[in-house]
Amino acid sequence: MGKTIVCYGDSNTYGSDFASPGGRLDRRWPVVLAEITGNDYEIKEEGLSGRTVDTDDTLWDNDLNGTKSFIDRLQLHSPIYLLIIMLGTNDVKEKYDLTAEQITQSMKRLIELAKDAPIWQNETRILLISPTPVGDGVIGTSRMGQAFGAVSVEKSKQLGSLYKELAKSLNCYFLDAAEHISVGTADFVHLSAQAHNGLANAVAQYLKINLL
Repeated sequence: MGKTIVCYGDSNTYGSDFASPGGRLDRRWPVVLAEITGNDYEIKEEGLSGRTVDTDDTLWDNDLNGTKSFIDRLQLHSPIYLLIIMLGTNDVKEKYDLTAEQITQSMKRLIELAKDAPIWQNETRILLISPTPVGDGVIGTSRMGQAFGAVSVEKSKQLGSLYKELAKSLNCYFLDAAEHISVGTADFVHLSAQAHNGLANAVAQYLKINLL
């Protein structure tokens, strides 16, 4: 059995296909990453649509606060060689009224929880990925426009630099997804199949250089 890599995220890790409402992509980025890394690594998918970093939301009668069930979900896969976290997109929704700085502080608490948990294989390894910013096209034209407005777009663009500094301060690995891919034009929030493939390749290349 290979070393365990856990991918913890929201719908852009789950692989929601918003070009086909209600669908799920077969070749989402963790699946493609598994193909690239091969049998030496076992990729565990922990993506959930609507998941936030640390904000309560009972959409679809599910608790989507990513902090509350975090350690329980990780313990299912321990010992963990590497944890990859990509969250924050849902937190910029207008209804939460959170600043990018507040979202980053929530991410700090999430990472600290992981660091203290008895789940690691030999040592703590965390890769923080800043999610691709919400596209400007979401405003007024996308079906996601009711949740994500102009303020949401701006906040999503701020997360990259804030997460980078956070990762540095907590001695985590860091990857900015926006340097490699962009959101799809179906709704300007979710990743297309092509973007999932691009992100998987970017992650694989990063891991090859820095970890694997």
